[in-house]
Amino acid sequence: MLLCCKVSHQGVSSTDPCAPCSCKDHTLSDCPDKTVNLHFKSECSIQFLSTQLFRSNNTLLRELLLADNRLKTIPASLFRNLKSLRNLDLQGNVLTHLPGGLFKFTVSLMKLRLSRNQLTRLPPHLFDNPQKLTYLGLDDNLLEHLPDGIFDGLRSLISLDMKGNSLIELPSGLFRNSIKLRYL
Repeated sequence: MLLCCKVSHQGVSSTDPCAPCSCKDHTLSDCPDKTVNLHFKSECSIQFLSTQLFRSNNTLLRELLLADNRLKTIPASLFRNLKSLRNLDLQGNVLTHLPGGLFKFTVSLMKLRLSRNQLTRLPPHLFDNPQKLTYLGLDDNLLEHLPDGIFDGLRSLISLDMKGNSLIELPSGLFRNSIKLRYL
């Protein structure tokens, strides 16, 4: 059992051992349905997330913090049932790529932190659906190029952090639909 997380269930917060979530061999594999917030500390050293992690329709989960673990990959369908997810923190892991369509069902997502990973590229339609996204952190990765239209679906984006990458050239019209963008 995972003993290094903080969980809230429908307004009840607990720093007690996270008995409802199971983690074995650095793979997070199961979490309860009525969870509102999940915060996995760096000492969890999570490397993998099971495709079954959120297998039920977890409509209550609003915050998922997995920062500073050792995540290498994220299953493409992981967030499929997390339609209420507002804050996703994946910074400080060792992610090298993200599957296309990863955020397709995260319609309520407002803050996404992907900073301090080892991302070398982003799939073209990665951010097509999170229309409420206001903050996107992509800083301190290994990005050299961005696909044309990568930010087209982010009409609510206010702040985009991309410092610390190796961007050579930006596609023309990269921010054509980012009418609310204030901080770059």
